[in-house]
Amino acid sequence: MIWILCLYNSYNINNTQNRILAISGGDGDTGGVGGYDGADGLLSFGDMHRHPSGDGGNGGLASGIYLINSHIISNSQNKIFTISGGTGGIGKAGGNGGDPWSSGGVPGLGGDSGLTAGLYFKDTYIITNSLNNISSITGDTGGTGGNGAGGGMSGNGDTGGNGGVSGLITGLYFENSHNITNSLNNISSITGGNGGNGGTGGTGGNGGMSGNGGTGGNGGVSGLITGLYFENSHNITNSLNNISSITGGTGGNGGTGGIGVTGGAGGAGGVSGITAGLYFENSHNITNSLNNISSITGGTGGTGGAGGSGTTGDGGDGGDGGDGGLTVGLFFEYSIKILNTQNIILSIYDSFGGTGGVGNTSGSMGTDNS
Repeated sequence: MIWILCLYNSYNINNTQNRILAISGGDGDTGGVGGYDGADGLLSFGDMHRHPSGDGGNGGLASGIYLINSHIISNSQNKIFTISGGTGGIGKAGGNGGDPWSSGGVPGLGGDSGLTAGLYFKDTYIITNSLNNISSITGDTGGTGGNGAGGGMSGNGDTGGNGGVSGLITGLYFENSHNITNSLNNISSITGGNGGNGGTGGTGGNGGMSGNGGTGGNGGVSGLITGLYFENSHNITNSLNNISSITGGTGGNGGTGGIGVTGGAGGAGGVSGITAGLYFENSHNITNSLNNISSITGGTGGTGGAGGSGTTGDGGDGGDGGDGGLTVGLFFEYSIKILNTQNIILSIYDSFGGTGGVGNTSGSMGTDNS
């Protein structure tokens, strides 16, 4: 977790005219190696000892100003820019199976990238937040899933690990906060991170001559991207803000199928998440007015993984491309008692689905989803 200014359990705060820039969240570590057959395949009876490899660690939270459990806050005229989140760690590959008929250890999942925000308020109340300039907030990438383990002499390759999710990216973040007046802020250039790529499917036993290839891991989802985010917050007046140039991230690419008698299918591309100018979740008593929201561009679904080669049987099918996400100027979810008026919303650009993976043509023909 990285921030320049942290106010914790504080009261009667007047925070003004700060210039905060160049903050980067910490990266998650690579997952650890699984034990026993999951690590090195030395024991026999591999299926009895399939200890999974570790998932990649999650990237750290990055924020210019971080306020938690603090009350009676005036926060204004701050300039916050060039904040980037931490990358999710890489999942560790599964170890090869030791027993002739066993599969190997389960690979780790890619870690999620961290939440990234210009301003972060949690468990706070009586807030006046105004006249701040927040720009160039950029998400990072979810970790790559671990590669699937190779099978024992006649075992099948394991499925590759799924890629990590790209975390929430926002200019302003309010969670479990109350009595908020948020106005006259300029928020721009909020860019989503990408989901992590899926791991490659494991090779079937005996170099793919005696077992089937594993399926490629699925690409990770690109998370929510929004200029302003309110969660479980109440008594909100949000007005006269300028929110522009919000760009969604791309879903991770599916992993390639493993080589085997029958090639493994490619993993599915990750979904591109919601891209919104303003997002209210489970929040109540909201007056939202006179905001200018423009240039909201959705992300793209990830590319499906290619099918694996079949040594004597069919090549693997290509994975499906990931779906494009919802793109919207204003989004209210499970929120009530709302007065929403006189906002200007323009230039909303839709997202696109990802390209399907290419089927492998070795052995017999795999299905081409491109």
